[in-house]
Formats: sequence, structure tokens, C-alpha cells
Amino acid sequence: MNNFSRLCPDIILTHILPRLGGETLIMLSSVSSEFRHMICNDNEDLWWNTCTSTWPSLLCIPIQKIISKFFSGYRSFFSDAFPAIHHRNHYTPPPQEYSFICLFHVCLQGEREPLFASIDLNIIKECYPDVPYKVYSKYDSPWGNLNFKYMHVKEEGCEEYLKENLRLSWVVIETHQKRAGSLFCSSVKPVSVEHVSASLETKVVYETMMPGLSEDYTEMVKCKVKVTCHRKGGDDGFYVNNLELQMKDMNGKSVWEKHGTKVLLNVIENGERKKKER
Repeated sequence: MNNFSRLCPDIILTHILPRLGGETLIMLSSVSSEFRHMICNDNEDLWWNTCTSTWPSLLCIPIQKIISKFFSGYRSFFSDAFPAIHHRNHYTPPPQEYSFICLFHVCLQGEREPLFASIDLNIIKECYPDVPYKVYSKYDSPWGNLNFKYMHVKEEGCEEYLKENLRLSWVVIETHQKRAGSLFCSSVKPVSVEHVSASLETKVVYETMMPGLSEDYTEMVKCKVKVTCHRKGGDDGFYVNNLELQMKDMNGKSVWEKHGTKVLLNVIENGERKKKER
């Protein structure tokens, strides 16, 4: 018996476990049956706190209702959404009508409170016309305004600072199968940062590759998220005011919306969860 196991269970439950991160909780649950019981059984509040502190937009009431229907609630959601997904070229046909929710958070490295957060709801039917897959988020979400705040970045060295410190988290929730997955975790750096000439805007770009799943496109398609930062007047106040998501194949051909959503659903359903980012 170690010293930790001699502690009163109430002390562990109320003073120790809530201070640990989700990944640490998952590892600790495999140490012993006692820890597994305390962490995994009848401890939804612990996982609710862990998830909402990692992804603040989960505080939105409609999202909470969806996650409550997951097999093990917030613990299942965290297990799905926290690890990065390794994309596999495997395909399971989706139902004729399906929906998923995209949660976007933009924050500075090491800070939990986001600079920008957005929720995007997609309902897809096979009968929908073919249009390019795009998502635009500006200032608010379908379920109300989310919190924003300024970051203070001096104009000199701004691009280097944003590339080293601005982080994007993108979680997709599939509401039919009740699964989730992270396309970007908050440890991923942008691939490029570019100041727009004659403008107060700076574009920060994140990219990831996914299987194309269709003869209409190349084997892999590129998913690009472009975050627009705007400088407030002449001072050093910066804020995120727009987020744009596009999906194209390697020849620059836009992926149609019905195909793009199937690409995302395939990643959630068949992608391998990894412990750490590459």
C-alpha cells in the first residue's frame, strides 16, 4: 500500500482529482481498481468540469443535452475528443440524414480562456444540392454570443508571436452515433501567418490532411482553417474577429458539402486516437 492510497477517499475525490487534467485522470484510472471506480463510476461532475474547462463552449445548454446522451457522458466525450486523430482511409456510409456540430476555440498557448469561440451546426441530407464545403464564423454562434477578449501584441514581431502562441482547437460532435473527435488540438502551431497589406488584419492558417473518400478528388484532401485577427486602431490590442473553414483536394478543387461532411464523419468514426500530437 502506498501513501496516496491511505488518504481518505473524500479528500481524493474533492481536493485531488478535480485538480488533475483529463489525460492524467485517464492514466490514473488504470493504476488500480479503486482509482478506476473513483474516476470512472458515478463521477460525472468531475468529467463535466474537465471538459468545460478544456472547451468552454460546452457550457452551451443544447451542447450539454447532446453530450448527456453519450454512452458514458462527458467521460466518453473526453476520451473521444481529447486525443489527436490519426486519419485512416476507411469508409462507413453515413445515414441519409445526419448532423454534426463543430466547436472552435482560439486561444493563446497556456491559457484556457479563449480569445474566440464559435459553434457551428450542420444538418446534411442526401438531397441537398452540391455546394463547396465552407464554414464561416464571425462574432457569434447560432446559439448566442460567446466570450471574446483582446490580446496585446505589439506590431513589431506580431507575425512571429502569433505563429508561436496562437492555438486552435476544433472538435466535431456527431449527433447520430454520439461520437466526437478533435481535428486540431490546442498544441498545434499554425502553418503560416500573413499580415494583409494596407489593412489592420492578420491571417493565421491551420491545415490538416484527411482521406478524400471519392473518385472525384485526390486520395487526400486538405482542410484549412483561416483565423483572422484584427488590430484595434493604432494600439497593441488584437482580437479574433473571423474564422473560415475550407476543404479542397490536392489539385485545388473544392470538396462538395455532402462529400466534405462524409470526410469528417469518417475521421470521427474510423480515425485512431493518439495520445500526443505529432
